[in-house]
Formats: sequence, C-alpha cells, structure tokens
Amino acid sequence: MAYVILPSAGSSFGQFLIQGNDQTDFNTSEAVFEAGPDMPASRLWHHAVVLPNGNVALIGGITRNFVSLGTAEIYDPVENSFNTLTMNHVHASPAITKLLDGSYLIAGGSANSGVPRHAETEIFNPDSLKFTQVGNMTRFRASAGAATLVDGRVVIAGAWWTHNTAHTYGELYDTESKSFSEMGPFAISRSHAIVIPTNDGKAMIAGGIRPNGTWEMLPVELFDPSTGEITTLQSSLLANDEAWSITNSESVTDNQKLADGRYLWMAMKPGNPATQFSLVVIDPENKELSMVETEPGLPDSQSYYFIGQPVIDNQNNRVYLLAVVIGTGSYQIAVFTVDLATGSVTKSSNYHTISHYQLRSAPAVLLEDGRIFVNGGSVSNNFDAVSHTLFITPPEPALPSTVQTSELPQKVYLRQNYPNPFNPSTIIGFELAEAGGVLLEVYDMTGRRVAVLFDGYKSPGHYSLQFDAAGLASGVYTCRLTAGSQVLMRKMTLIR
Repeated sequence: MAYVILPSAGSSFGQFLIQGNDQTDFNTSEAVFEAGPDMPASRLWHHAVVLPNGNVALIGGITRNFVSLGTAEIYDPVENSFNTLTMNHVHASPAITKLLDGSYLIAGGSANSGVPRHAETEIFNPDSLKFTQVGNMTRFRASAGAATLVDGRVVIAGAWWTHNTAHTYGELYDTESKSFSEMGPFAISRSHAIVIPTNDGKAMIAGGIRPNGTWEMLPVELFDPSTGEITTLQSSLLANDEAWSITNSESVTDNQKLADGRYLWMAMKPGNPATQFSLVVIDPENKELSMVETEPGLPDSQSYYFIGQPVIDNQNNRVYLLAVVIGTGSYQIAVFTVDLATGSVTKSSNYHTISHYQLRSAPAVLLEDGRIFVNGGSVSNNFDAVSHTLFITPPEPALPSTVQTSELPQKVYLRQNYPNPFNPSTIIGFELAEAGGVLLEVYDMTGRRVAVLFDGYKSPGHYSLQFDAAGLASGVYTCRLTAGSQVLMRKMTLIR
C-alpha cells in the first residue's frame, strides 16, 4: 500500500480487553478512559468548538424532556470546570460556522420537542464570551449545514422536516451588512447537509439525508455566490459508488479541516448484512471527493458501529474514531487511531463500558493536552439527555507490517507552502526519512522569529501544518525546518 496523505460520572468504568468480535487483525494499543465532570445542564444535539485559549464551548442543544436550550457552557480544562453563558435565543441543532474574525455565527434551531421553528441568529465572540443578535434568516430551519466562504460570507443549506421550504432553499449571510438573502432552489431537498467552502470562493453542498429522515442518493451541488447559480457537480457522493453518504452529525465544518486544507468526514454505506464505513476527504481546490485508503480497512457494523465524525489531530497528523462495540451485550466504546502519514489503523486493545447512557448526538473534540473530550448524550431517546462527560486518551498508532520502508520518505524535504502568496493562512508540508526531533519556525525579514509551528518528536512520514499569519504585516517570511543536523528554508509571501 502506498503511503496516504489525505488527496460518564454515573458510568461503570470497567476496562476490558476486546475479544471475539473482530473480523480483521488490527494493530492494537491501549486507550485510557476517564470520567469527566458533569455539565451544569444535560444536553445533546449541541455543538462543541475549541476556543483559542484551549477552552471548549458547548453551544445550544436540547436538555431533558426534549426542551431546547438557550445556554452555552464554557469548559476550562485547566480548572476542570464549567461556566454557563446565556444566549439571546434557544438553539437546538442550529447551523454553526466559524467566521474569518474567529467568532461563530449561530443560526436557527428547533423549538421544544424537536420542531424546527427558529430563524433567529447571533454571533458568539470567544474573546469577550458575548452573544450578539444579528437578525433573522429568510426561513426558520434546524439541522442545517454551514460554512464561511473565502470572502467572509456564509452559506447555510438544508433543514430538517417539511414545515417550510428551508430544505430546498439556502441562506447567504453578508457579514458587512449583517443580513441574510435567499439562495436556491437546490436540485433536491436535504437535511444535515455538508457545506464546504472552495478555494475559488464557491460552496459545495454534499451528503445529508432527506428532510423526512430517509436515506437516498443525493447529488453534490456547487453554489456560486457571484452569480447565484447552483450546478450539480456529480449525481452522488462518490462517482464510482452511488450508495455512500455522509451527514454533518452536529459537527462544525471547521472542526473537520485538515492541516493541508482538505476536509475529512466519516461516510457510511448501509447494506445487508452490514453497514460499511470509510473516511472521505473533500478537496476545496479541485472539488473532488475521494475515499481514504487505510490498512486495514475500517470494520463494518457486524463488529463496530462508528459514531459521530472523526476527531482531527493536525498536530500529530492523525484522526481518532469512536465506535460502539457490537455483540458484547452492553454499551461499550472502542477507539481507532488512523495515522494519516501511513494510513495505518490502530485499535484500542481495551474498551470502555457505559452503564446507563449512550453517546447519542454527543460531540467530541480534541483538547490541547491530546485527550478527546466527549460531552453529553442520552439514556435512550431525545427526552432523557445526560450531563456526563468522558475523557479518552487515544491509542498510539503502530506502523502496519504491510508498509515497507521504501514507501516512506528517503530524505528530509520542505515543500513550498500553499497557497503562496497567502492571506491569512497557508499550509506548510515537510517529509522526514528518520524519526527524531523536529523544529518548524517562521521568521520575518529582520530575522525575528514570529512563530513556532512545531517543536517535538516526529516519526518518519509526510506532514502538513497550517501557519496562520493573523496579526502579521504584509511581507516576505522565511519558513525554517530543522530535522537533526539538517536545516531547510523556504520563502513565503503574505499579502494583505
């Protein structure tokens, strides 16, 4: 196989070895499961985003008795505590996207009992922790997808159920005028859509389900904000296999962004006797969707059922997948680590048993200390949300025996950043032939170091890191890679 660079307090915390349910021999490594603090409110159907200071914002959702929430929780990993914030409106399963200034647009959501009813929107400022109202969408909607375009405008697409035509018409939000305008109609109605901003200023709309909850083959569409035109890129998610689909799973699009600028999602292919799973990448440069090769392939639902979206670890070039263990007689969680440099899959050698609730619509994000933070869920349905949280230290990846040394880089190499010139961020790629200490820095023309992108240990492989030049002036900068005794440099141009 060629190398792959992507083209509960209240729980019973037993640790058990996984035996007897695997169809495939995986590399294994131990994961660590720890109970986290209870949230002030029980919640599911909410969104989780990691803030610049390392705290986590849990936004909206529903609580017990299917009641919509108008609050957010800020989790501080250092203090291991929560702070409750009050929003201007309730937002259960809203559309959320990160704006270019680092704030978040929160749009719409459901009323009590999951009925889409809200068109109200607001902006969350992670620095001031304030919520500011910014008007209403043209239609009320819930369970929509959203993304911020390269010019700062926002596309919102899709909606749950058939109370209005929000499932067929989208929203275009202008950050300058703070107003919404209608876009559409799309070729087909959908809910839980994926919206991807393309590098040329357009938006791809992919995946999802029909507004009434049925699974169908849904086309990939392209919206051009300069003309308002919507075209069909392809008739199904994957051109060579029409049965695959993805949904946003209450995940913010920005959470799924890889260091090289592409977006990674979990796709599923329902079937008999089992549902198949695969990672899919969406490239905003060439607008292509493709499967990710892994070794071995991901197991199907006869042994594990993957939940939520992949947790991205751009610092270590990995992704983490949570899965329910099938056929053990209780609700148990396993963790898979996918090394993006090699495509190797490592499964946790142990699993975690949860005694009385499930990780339904419970988002998972990566903390700065490398642990996965899973929050919320429910006992069995939308009326019995829980307040529990869970920390997971994922298994360390192992190099599969099928990967040959010749498939790894043969020398240290620093690639030219892309895009170049750039504003405000760019991707820097490098390759390592040997394991060892790595230092990746950025200097301005005076020789002043302005950023340290990585300083630590790396295994042999191919890596990509993002450099965000927010706050820096236009000019030429030098990227400097030190690996062992070798020092390589590249010039980069920032244009405001």
